[in-house]
Amino acid sequence: MNATTICVTLTLLLTLSHDLSCEVDKGSISGSVGYFSETQFEGDVKNAVVVVALKRSEFRFRTNENGDFGVELSPGTWSLVRVLDGEGKELRIHEGQSRSFSVKRDKNTRFDIMIRPTK
Repeated sequence: MNATTICVTLTLLLTLSHDLSCEVDKGSISGSVGYFSETQFEGDVKNAVVVVALKRSEFRFRTNENGDFGVELSPGTWSLVRVLDGEGKELRIHEGQSRSFSVKRDKNTRFDIMIRPTK
């Protein structure tokens, strides 16, 4: 092997090991998005788009047909920014809803989201 081949091989190995270490440095959240009145659960928010942020970076994910979700995120304290219905209309987040959650490396955090029903 010549010096160029060794340098290219080492660069590739370092790049691959960096990519693998980034995958490990994640946590996850799971939960459900549902409509809640003053007193009770009113139904699932199907195919909602949830927008969360860590510092200045926003991340979007979609709920399934049951209003459930599960995503991997970087560790840190995230903020709930907004929730959109399946057609892109912004939904009103329930006033009792927590607006932040923590993601820890290699851990899952439960974060359910309450939405006010439209009148």
